[in-house]
Amino acid sequence: RKYIVIQKINLFIGHMAKSLKQIQSEIKGIDLIIQVLDARAIHSSTNQELVNLAKDRILVNVALKSDLADLTDKKSNVYYFDVKQKNLSTEINKILKNALKSKIERYKAKGLVNPHFYVMIVGLPNIGKSSLINALAKKCRVQVENRPGVTRKVHLIKIDKNFSVYDTPGIFIKNIDSNQTGYILGLIGAIDEKVLPLMDVTEFATNYLFKHYEQQIRKYFSYDKEYNFFNFVNFVAQKNCFLLKKEELDLERTYKYLFKLYKENKIVKVDYEKEN
Repeated sequence: RKYIVIQKINLFIGHMAKSLKQIQSEIKGIDLIIQVLDARAIHSSTNQELVNLAKDRILVNVALKSDLADLTDKKSNVYYFDVKQKNLSTEINKILKNALKSKIERYKAKGLVNPHFYVMIVGLPNIGKSSLINALAKKCRVQVENRPGVTRKVHLIKIDKNFSVYDTPGIFIKNIDSNQTGYILGLIGAIDEKVLPLMDVTEFATNYLFKHYEQQIRKYFSYDKEYNFFNFVNFVAQKNCFLLKKEELDLERTYKYLFKLYKENKIVKVDYEKEN
């Protein structure tokens, strides 16, 4: 069955069409594009439409929130970072200069020692684009909030003598290929939880953690029974005294509690795209 998550997410596309046109109009003057991904879900956080916009531009994939991710199976074409790490600006600068090496050498041959390049940072809503720019600039240059849709316009920000970056609004995926992808995007914060079918997302995440990180989730909850999702939810509700009147279990509150734990990675560092 198709869950409400797929239907409601697609309503966002019209709202973002104007932003996509802005990006398309600016892209001609861009030397390099950074696509920001989430280290917990590289495939799910890739927007192929944004990748296609790069065309003949250099594309660098930067995965943030590596501090929350299980990095056992790193992708070879992706750079993994935590925006809080002290050397982030230096490391990204090295990556950009290496990617632009042939251009830099051509400019030097013409006598231009310190060429200035324009970089566009793209990605899904709430993926970390603004946090990355602030880290690169080593100061708060753009507004950052832990919710989708904060950046609404394309902004040009000078980082240093070599680079200026375009901060762009988050552009959502036009067609989500599966409910699972929708759930993962909700768990990494790219979708506002208000439009998510909370029980379904929580069930997916709980099943996934018991399959791939069973020892950690059992230890966190001190859960030693045979696993069944609804029995587990009842256990968590009872343990936390999530009750309605007449001692009924408050399952809605329990789903919200579990979803928050999963979204904030309180239990285990996770990779949401492990092979079955």
